[in-house]
Amino acid sequence: MDFSLAQMEAFTATYEYGSFKAAAEKLNKRRQVITKLVCSMEETFDISLFDRKIRYLEPTEVAHKLFPVINRTLINSSKVQSAIRRLERKQTKQLSVGMDSMLVCPEIMGCFRELLRSFPDLQLDIRTGSTTEMFDWLTEKKVELALRFYPFSVEGEVVKITAFNFEVINIASSQLVNHGAVISEDDSSQMAQVVPKFVYHFNHQKQHVFSDKPIVSNNLQQTLSMVEESMGWTVVPKFMVRNQLAEGTFSSFTIEGASPIYWSAELIYLSEDDLSLAGDLLIQQVQSLSF
Repeated sequence: MDFSLAQMEAFTATYEYGSFKAAAEKLNKRRQVITKLVCSMEETFDISLFDRKIRYLEPTEVAHKLFPVINRTLINSSKVQSAIRRLERKQTKQLSVGMDSMLVCPEIMGCFRELLRSFPDLQLDIRTGSTTEMFDWLTEKKVELALRFYPFSVEGEVVKITAFNFEVINIASSQLVNHGAVISEDDSSQMAQVVPKFVYHFNHQKQHVFSDKPIVSNNLQQTLSMVEESMGWTVVPKFMVRNQLAEGTFSSFTIEGASPIYWSAELIYLSEDDLSLAGDLLIQQVQSLSF
């Protein structure tokens, strides 16, 4: 049987640490990658390596027999693995990332900063645009991966993984609405609402447009400027307006009878094969964020 080095590493780590998650943490990879590698070994050679229990994986008899052989192979091939990794890192010279303007914040910029520390010679190209542009840029191969608002839609051709979840809130100018106010649905419908363009692009008006006087915007800074000028209210990620809320520029309010709302950000890319080491590291860093 011919196993790839990646498959053998995934198998031995899973065998030693008892789960795909623990193996992924050990190998500094995503859990989905480890699971795929182990499953591909089982499917290709029609063998069962682990019995899937509720909270852990139990190695099969085949796994017990293969482990010492594969582990010895990995030890003997450590120099080859090291050379391959150095070659892969050397080839990671540039990374193009699509960045949803609705998600630009210091925490994300911190991820880019850490990425450049790990790859000091990396040519990093960050393209900021609308939520809808992220998918287009990716499929047109203008970017290797993109971070965007989760659009609540089904799209083929790309891999999608959750980046992080966050709370969204209603905000208005402090001159228009008092902080912490509770207003009726009728009152909110009579106030102009600044709505992100992607809401219309993905046909989510019924769920996210509450006003009879919507104003469409495709740029967060433009949206916030309009809100600051008392042109209307909007729904935004809470972490995006922390400073303005603290300074009293904006007030957050709730609509009578409404519950707290949480949205998601997602990372999209074409395939695992198209993802560079730098791209993989950036994904791990973004997924570690919490808001």
